[in-house]
Amino acid sequence: MNSRLLIIDDDEKLNLLLTDYLGEMGFEVLSAVLPEEGLQLLGKGKNLIWLFLM
Repeated sequence: MNSRLLIIDDDEKLNLLLTDYLGEMGFEVLSAVLPEEGLQLLGKGKNLIWLFLM
């Protein structure tokens, strides 16, 4: 089973870059640009790795 990551970032280019890079490293990546979208994905996701970058 692959580790699952959720990326929420309003910078679409950075979001796509991280999603592609981490996906190539074998992670299952969920991503959202809007906070509301991210919260919906978070509510559905189990076994997510949490990482907060500011």
